[in-house]
Amino acid sequence: MSNQEYVKNRISSTDYETGQTTLRVEFEGETQMPESHDDLKVEAALALLESVDVKNYIEADLYTKAEEDYNEIIDVTKAIFMKDI
Repeated sequence: MSNQEYVKNRISSTDYETGQTTLRVEFEGETQMPESHDDLKVEAALALLESVDVKNYIEADLYTKAEEDYNEIIDVTKAIFMKDI
């Protein structure tokens, strides 16, 4: 018997000053974490990251922004998985 459950979930980011949703990601799939769906959240994050092409940052003359985003991804990932100690 599998301890997996199929779920569909949504993550939203809201600008609290305007009340506007600035980003929404929907994902669905098998989860081994029925309460939090954290395993699916990581899969969704990886899929989004794999779709990024740094050439687009460079073509838009946003090399500094690319570096900032890269550093934030590393910092957040370390913090989430408690590797920033």
